[in-house]
Amino acid sequence: MSEESIQPQPYDEMLSLVGALPDQLTESARFVPQLDSLPQRPPRIWICGMGGSAIAGELLAACGELRLPELGVHRAYGAPRLDLDGALVVFSSYSGQTEEVLSAYEACASSGRAITRLVLSGGGRLAERAGADGVPVLRLPAGLPPRAALGWGVGALLHCFARLGIAQGVEAALAEADTVLRAAALELGPAAESASNPARRLARRLYGKLPLLYAGCPLTTAAAWRWKAQINENSKALAYVASLPELDHNEIVGFGAASGLPERCFILALRDRQEHPRVHRRFMVTEEILASSVHGIESLESRGSGELARILSLAQFGDYLSIYLAQAYGVDPVAIEPIDRLKGRLSE
Repeated sequence: MSEESIQPQPYDEMLSLVGALPDQLTESARFVPQLDSLPQRPPRIWICGMGGSAIAGELLAACGELRLPELGVHRAYGAPRLDLDGALVVFSSYSGQTEEVLSAYEACASSGRAITRLVLSGGGRLAERAGADGVPVLRLPAGLPPRAALGWGVGALLHCFARLGIAQGVEAALAEADTVLRAAALELGPAAESASNPARRLARRLYGKLPLLYAGCPLTTAAAWRWKAQINENSKALAYVASLPELDHNEIVGFGAASGLPERCFILALRDRQEHPRVHRRFMVTEEILASSVHGIESLESRGSGELARILSLAQFGDYLSIYLAQAYGVDPVAIEPIDRLKGRLSE
């Protein structure tokens, strides 16, 4: 389907928000309040969140260069069941209305455990409850789709962790990420020539296909889950995530019997230098074995030196890709009607 045949849709809004990722990182420090230092380094950090409000934690958990304590993401109702004593727990809900996060907040508040609480939110019931309890709030500007506030979430958390003395090299990591993202936006953004824009080209190849997002290390696995969510919400399309080496012990056999389905699959291999050398070799052999079964295979390499820049470079590519794929399908990348309908039913 040619781009010229697509009826106009509100793509400009989401493309502008994707392009704002480096600006959000730069501006994020102003959303961090004055914080008392922690009595001791927490043994771990939990980030309680769902959807676009949880992804910042997933990305940061993969960045070992920041020297954070062990970081886990809790995507469920109630409190994390393990390792809560002494933890720093961040309740992340951009809307402030996410019922799973509110449930986690209440469970932790009544747990009697020695924990330090923080809230990352644009307002709503979560920020109100935290204010009443004297819990610090990293209050982000409201009014965006939560998935479009990634830079604010990542940056605010990093500046917060730096002020608490539990992250290292934050300013240098953010500065490099800013440089890498701004340079890449010139190639990936809407002003770039369509024929030379790799995100636009890949979106055309993915039209009508099922993306299989293959990762080979924690950094690319976190980025792959961001890609999946963006393709789901922005492109209104399905996507699937699997990781090496695990998929070589099961999924590689699964392309045989489902007639017609493998031919509609397109493997997107997200690659990074963090991969184990044997995983690097496995990617090569796995692609050779599956090449005749699937519609296509393409590899995407991270950009930059540090881990933060590299993981955000992959996230940025996926964000642009998802908007161009939405344009190819002629769908509104902003609307999330099934989610809105689900929330309405649950509130009855």
